Amino acid sequence: MQRVSQPFAKTFSYDEQLCKLVAGEPQAIWNLNWISSNELKGLLDPLKIIDQEKIDNLLPVIPPQEVELFMLKAQGHHSL
Repeated sequence: MQRVSQPFAKTFSYDEQLCKLVAGEPQAIWNLNWISSNELKGLLDPLKIIDQEKIDNLLPVIPPQEVELFMLKAQGHHSL
């Protein structure tokens, strides 16, 4: 839903952690407690996985390539 609404309603809020991350809100999406190196933890910063330029350039119409994986999975192609 976030992908669908992003080009139209950038201020719409979602409760899911990944959606909040895309909105720029820091989120703990994985447990890093077992890592002792602060340098490594810094490299694993979840905010760094968001490409804001790509988000800003999303088109209102979703191209078929963007949903092909979901269609293949629904058709029973489990090797993906």
